[in-house]
Amino acid sequence: GSPSPFSSPGRLKAFVENHRSWILEKTAVMAEREENRKSTPAPLPERLSKTDWMKIQLKIGKRVRHYCVTVGYVTVKNQKTRWGSCSAKGNVNFNYQLAFLPDELLDYVVIHELAHRRHMNHSRAFWAEVEKYCPDYLERRE
Repeated sequence: GSPSPFSSPGRLKAFVENHRSWILEKTAVMAEREENRKSTPAPLPERLSKTDWMKIQLKIGKRVRHYCVTVGYVTVKNQKTRWGSCSAKGNVNFNYQLAFLPDELLDYVVIHELAHRRHMNHSRAFWAEVEKYCPDYLERRE
């Protein structure tokens, strides 16, 4: 195989220079996501009691079960830049702040992550699956 781009300072520098625009674009996207996350009406996670966390988990879990898709674990946590994610093993993660947003936004994220159970990408087939359960997904996504 070819040597790792991280095997020497020179190779690392060349790698970063060759991918500079991608790195800057992704850094900007992550910063925007973090700002959006901060603008929700959710209290800070450290201000939530164990009972609050249980209520949040129940609310999000209920929406996952509503769509009757087989998943592994459903985890609710304080994600810094994401609203949700789905692993190849079928585990889904959700940002606790979703419980403090309007239900149609919670449902959009749940539908989006559950659609990854059928399509682990953002292909046309994936978006068609999302649209099947959420015809106005473009507005909700915005």
